Amino acid sequence: PTDTGIFVRIGEDGKSHQLTLDRRPLGEMGAIFLPWSQARVLRNPDGIRFYKPGEWNDVAVRVEGEPARLRMWLNGALITDFQHTPESTKGVPILGRIGLQVHPDVPNLTTWKPGNSVRYRNIRVHRLDAR
Repeated sequence: PTDTGIFVRIGEDGKSHQLTLDRRPLGEMGAIFLPWSQARVLRNPDGIRFYKPGEWNDVAVRVEGEPARLRMWLNGALITDFQHTPESTKGVPILGRIGLQVHPDVPNLTTWKPGNSVRYRNIRVHRLDAR
């Protein structure tokens, strides 16, 4: 099991949106988490259905507007389409960096076993034109 994710709009203070890539039992693919507040703003228990164990998986994330609209595709299937409100995105910067998470082993949260790995490849970033 692995608990990873993609962070978008990471500010200087670390505040951001996280789209989860969580393969732990009861984990969720495409849930939205605000890690600095420890709050999940969107659950997504069905996203895991599109995950292909033991294969490379294709993930696409799109962030637009403010309040932010976050979308995530897993292997071509739209698994997340969430429109924040001013309240749910409060404190998250409107611009920022992108980050890839590899969660450390945390007792009672994650369990890394020998041979577990998280790998990313062919990462591309496309700027969306202002509309």
